[in-house]
Amino acid sequence: MAEMKEAQRKKRQMKERHRQEDSISNAMVIWNTEILPHWDTMKGTRRVRELWWQGLPPSVRGRVWSLAIGNELNITPELYEIFLSRAKEKWRSYSETSSVNDSESEGASLADRESSLDLIKLDISRTFPSLFIFQKGGPYHDLLHSVLGAYTCYRPDIGYVSLLFFPPSTLTVDVQVFTDRIELTDNFIVFTLRHLVSSI
Repeated sequence: MAEMKEAQRKKRQMKERHRQEDSISNAMVIWNTEILPHWDTMKGTRRVRELWWQGLPPSVRGRVWSLAIGNELNITPELYEIFLSRAKEKWRSYSETSSVNDSESEGASLADRESSLDLIKLDISRTFPSLFIFQKGGPYHDLLHSVLGAYTCYRPDIGYVSLLFFPPSTLTVDVQVFTDRIELTDNFIVFTLRHLVSSI
């Protein structure tokens, strides 16, 4: 009797799983064939809102969020690379500087350097620790480190402040960005615009 109930439960679970997979597959087709190619005319429709609330299929999630937020600042992959290289240069010079006197002679106080460099490392190590994806050696550690460093150089008037890691880490998990340079740039664009909106 118990075996039969267990078999029925597994059958129901399998049926529900197939239903969810079919739903995701159908939604993906709709997004890719009907909505994304006509984004400008479709984005404000009731149908798009309803589909969005049902959940974006993982395969279109990054593209939809990028289109929805836009790129009003015209951040290009080249601009991202410029700010990322500046951040890497600062990290390199910081690691080569060993004393407080050396850092002060370069025109930056130790406190400034700690807030923009050491704090990034500290915050990344505390980012969703139970997931083990942002910690050193995790799949998104370098991506998050790069985005935060590039942003710090992009907005030196703000610099890096504690907990600034949260928007890009959340978007990285939600959008499932990988280490492709164009996608890194998209993550940087989304993060920058998100931060600007939240700071107003």
